[in-house]
Amino acid sequence: MAEVLPGTVADRRAEPSRPPAGPSGAAPTATARPGAGLTAPALIILATVAILEGYRWLDLIRLSPPRPTMVLYVVLVAPAVFVLTRRRRPSRTMAVARVVARVAAVAVVACGVLAALSGWAVADRLLGGASLVVAGAALVLVWRAELRRR
Repeated sequence: MAEVLPGTVADRRAEPSRPPAGPSGAAPTATARPGAGLTAPALIILATVAILEGYRWLDLIRLSPPRPTMVLYVVLVAPAVFVLTRRRRPSRTMAVARVVARVAAVAVVACGVLAALSGWAVADRLLGGASLVVAGAALVLVWRAELRRR
């Protein structure tokens, strides 16, 4: 059997592979976005709230008078959607769902302002429909993220 000289290709093959060392000599650590693990649960909570609000505004369920919670929901839904749907390189399906969620969130805000100022029944129904679209897009984003993870 031939002797393996240190520093040769045969010597490198015998060593177990390891990640390249960082500037300090230590192995690099994974750099994840802060709160990246909380995005899916937050999207599920957002979808749940959007479904309840959507059904309430479509008069399919009667939980309580919808006006007091409408202001809080309308004010918080758009920032929540924009924060939770940001991603650097989304897939095609995720990019479409992200755009749909953002457009629907803006529609929720517009319909909420219209419903609060005018009191039209049509604005209430549009607010309910836009809320359900936000919920559907949020659930598609969670579904695609879980498929990608597997």
